[in-house]
Amino acid sequence: MTVQDQCMSVEVAESKRNSDSTMGSEGTSEKPVEGNKKKEGKEQVAMNNITSIEMETGKKEDGDESDSDCAATETQPLKDRDEEGGVEDLDGDDSPDVFTKDCDSTSGKKGLWDKRCMTVGVVVLVLIVCGAIAAILMHRFTAREYHELQFASYYSDHMVLQRAPSRAVLWGYSSITDDNITITLQLKADSVNTVYKTSVHATDGNPVWRVVLDPVSDPGPFVITVTIDNQPGSTLQLTDVLFGDVWMCAGQSNMQYPVSMLSNSSAELANLEQFSTVRLFVVGSHKSPFSNYDLQKIQLPWSIPSKETLMGSYVPQGQFSSHFSALCWLYGKQLQQRLHYPIGLIEATYSSSNIDEWAPLNVLEDCGVAAGSTSAVWNAMVSPLLHLSLYGVIWYQGESDALALSRNYNCTFVKMVTSWRQKLYDGTNGATDLTFPFGFVQLGANRPGDHLTYGYTDIRWRQTANYGFVPNPHLQKVFMAVAMDLPDLNSTHRRQANVHTQKMKHTPFVTCSIHPRFKRVVASRLVKGALSVAYRQRNVTFAGPTPTKYAAFKHNHTLLLHLDSTQVDVRDKNGFEVCCSDDVNLFCPSSFIKTSYAPGREWVAAPVVAHSGHMVVLSWAACAANQHMVGLRYAWRETPCRYNQCAIYDATSSLPMPPYIHLGLLDTGITMILPRTQLNIL
Repeated sequence: MTVQDQCMSVEVAESKRNSDSTMGSEGTSEKPVEGNKKKEGKEQVAMNNITSIEMETGKKEDGDESDSDCAATETQPLKDRDEEGGVEDLDGDDSPDVFTKDCDSTSGKKGLWDKRCMTVGVVVLVLIVCGAIAAILMHRFTAREYHELQFASYYSDHMVLQRAPSRAVLWGYSSITDDNITITLQLKADSVNTVYKTSVHATDGNPVWRVVLDPVSDPGPFVITVTIDNQPGSTLQLTDVLFGDVWMCAGQSNMQYPVSMLSNSSAELANLEQFSTVRLFVVGSHKSPFSNYDLQKIQLPWSIPSKETLMGSYVPQGQFSSHFSALCWLYGKQLQQRLHYPIGLIEATYSSSNIDEWAPLNVLEDCGVAAGSTSAVWNAMVSPLLHLSLYGVIWYQGESDALALSRNYNCTFVKMVTSWRQKLYDGTNGATDLTFPFGFVQLGANRPGDHLTYGYTDIRWRQTANYGFVPNPHLQKVFMAVAMDLPDLNSTHRRQANVHTQKMKHTPFVTCSIHPRFKRVVASRLVKGALSVAYRQRNVTFAGPTPTKYAAFKHNHTLLLHLDSTQVDVRDKNGFEVCCSDDVNLFCPSSFIKTSYAPGREWVAAPVVAHSGHMVVLSWAACAANQHMVGLRYAWRETPCRYNQCAIYDATSSLPMPPYIHLGLLDTGITMILPRTQLNIL
C-alpha cells in the first residue's frame, strides 16, 4: 500500500465511524479490530509507535519512508514505552477511536495530512533515484577496480608468432567493454623494446582487445607483457616467444598419424636440441554445429619438442595423453633445416572426416552439397584460428571421400582453399596473405588390385581441380606431394575395406594399408613444393614429369610421348593405358576399364618399349587393327605400383609422375600439343 493509499484509508475510516477500520503496513493484509480486546502483533505495534513519533515531531529517520503509515499512529511516544520496558513488552492499544484519532475529519487536519503524505512521497522518490545512481557508480568503480585481462586460448609461452614481412596478431579478452581503458602491450627482446596501445571493443558479443604488431624479423626469444594503464596487478605475460613461420597441418587420420607409429620412430628423438625452435601446438579434435570464436579444446599447448610432446605418454587412466602428427613434425623439421629460423606447427586433425566437414557453409552452398551436411570441423577447429597470422597450410585428407565415391570434391576442395584464404585474410586484417601457400598430399595407395579404377583415382584427379598438376589457374600458390607410389602393405596401422567389398561383388575381402608409415618421403616431397612455391627458391624441382605433347602412329601402333623433364627415370614398363575405340569420336569412360553402356571402347595396357631423355615410347598394339587410339591415362589404379616403383620419375629429383588422363587424342602421326586444361572425369 502506497502512502497515498494509506491516506485515502483515513477518509474511509472517517466516513464510517460506526464500522471497524482496516489498516496495515505496506504489502500486508489488514484485519478488522474489535474494540480494545483485539490486539496487533508486537512488531506492528512497534511500527505504529515509530510512525507516531514521526508524525508528532514532523521529522523522518533515514531509511523509514517505505514503512510509513500516516493513518496508523500511537499517542504514546516510543521513548516512554522504552522506559517502561522496551518495545518488545508493549501491548497494543489500537481501538478504532485511537486508530483514527489523529486523522479526524476537520478540514485543517486533513490538509495537514495531505501535505505530510506528499512530502513523504517526494522524499522516497528522491532516495530511490539517488540509490540507483549510487549503484551504477559503484558497479562502474568496482568493474574498473577488478578489470581482468586474458589472452585468447592459443597464446602461451614457447609459441611462434608469424615473422616479417607478415604482421603477427595478438588478442584476448577483457572482463568488460570500455573504450576509456587503455591497454599497453610491450614486446621485448635483447635488441627490441616496442610498446603498443589499444583498447577494448565489443567483437561478436565479446569484449576483445587486439594488437597487430609491426613486422618482426628478429627470431627472439621475446617476452610479451600486457597491462591495463593505471591498474597495477592486471598484467599478462608470455615468455620464450619466437618469431618464425607458422604452418597449420590439417586433415584426417593420415595427417593425424603419430610420430610414435613411424618406422624407426626412435630416430626422431635423436638430437632434439637441434630443433628446439620448432614449436608444437595441437587443437583438440571436436566438432561444433556453430562457428566458434575461440578454441574450446586444446590437446597440446605450445611446446618445445621432447619425447613426451612428440611420442605421447600414458596417463594413470591408461589413455594416451598426447602425441604429435608425424607428417607435420617431419615437414616442420625439414623446413627448419632449410630455412634456419623458427617454425611453428599447429596440428588440427579429425579422423575419418570428409571434406564437407572442413569446408565453410558458403562453400557447401556454392558446390550444391546435399542439405544436412555440416561444417562441423571447420566451426570448431579452424574458424577459431582466423585471428592468428599464418604463413601457410598443408593438408592430407580425402580417404573418407574416396570410400564414399564423392563427386563434388573438385568443387569443394578448390572453393575451400579459396574460402580459407579469404577468411584468414579478413580475420587478421590482412596480416595473413590473401593467397597464402597451400600444400596437400595427393591420396596415397590403399589396397592392391588391378581392377580398382575409381574412388581413390577420382579423388586424386579432383584434388588438382581436374588438371592433373598444380599450381594451375584454379589452384594458384598450391603445391602437391604425390604418394600413390608409397604403398605399405605390411603397415601396422591397417583397416578393412568393408565399403568397397560391399560395393564391388568381385572384390575379395582384403586388409589395406590406408595409413602408410612412410611419412618421411611424403614430408620431403612437400618441403620441395614449399621451397619452390611458397618460398620461391630457384632451382628446386618440386613436381614429377607431366606429358606436354605426343605423336601416335597407327601403322605400328606406337605413341611417342614427350615429358617436361630433362631426363626421365623409367623404373617399370607398366602403368600407361590407351583407350581403343571403334569410333574416333567416342571415348572411354575415365574411371572404368570397360562398361556395358560404352560398347566398342576399352582401356588397354600400353607398356613402355623405349625411352630417351625426356621421351618415352609406348606400344598400343593391344588395340584391334580397326580401332583408333583416342585416349591416354597413367597410374589409374588405387595402388598402381610397388613401393617407389611406378613407371616414370624425374631422374634428378626422384619425384614421381602424378596420375594423368587425357581424351580426344588422334593417331595421325602428327606431333600434337597436350593442352594443360581441365578434364572433367565421369
